[in-house]
Amino acid sequence: KLKGASFRDLKAHGDALLDSSWNAATQPREEHPAFAQIMSSITADEARILRFLAVSGPQPAMDVRTKTPFGVGSERLAGGINLIADMAGCQWTDRDQHYLANLNRLGLVRFSEEPVEDFRRYSLLTANQAAIDAYAKAKKTIDIYRSIYLSLFGIQFANACFDLEGYDAGGWADNDRGDVIHGKGTPAVKHKHH
Repeated sequence: KLKGASFRDLKAHGDALLDSSWNAATQPREEHPAFAQIMSSITADEARILRFLAVSGPQPAMDVRTKTPFGVGSERLAGGINLIADMAGCQWTDRDQHYLANLNRLGLVRFSEEPVEDFRRYSLLTANQAAIDAYAKAKKTIDIYRSIYLSLFGIQFANACFDLEGYDAGGWADNDRGDVIHGKGTPAVKHKHH
């Protein structure tokens, strides 16, 4: 509709949108007008990722960096290591970075510098091939814990577009292991290779 529109066209469209009367009774409460457009902009694997994150909540992600004094001159060896595509049952798990970048571009997924609460969940990531390859590149490395989660808009999209009833995200719908964790753990884990 507005493809290749001039600045004036966009302004006229924006002004018309602002001037149009908004009737609450005719607006669907649960559905954003962009949902249908977004649905045609994502792949089946990306849909699986959204459904998984909607049910399982924030997931661990990790960067591997070179270990330097006070982090000065530290180099990122690998970034965004996660198991989301595997756990969501994606067909092309090696495309996870592309999928997540597209979902982030669409405003559905967020990358956070905050770690997930249970630090033990990062041990799975250290066994990931991307992490193993990164560890081999330097004598001393450090793991930086992060997380990936659905934005509020992403949650609304998933609830409106997917049937989440009965889907337990492969057993990850409930992250409570039922045990008590003492202390917070350390967000930075050092690896020494000889």
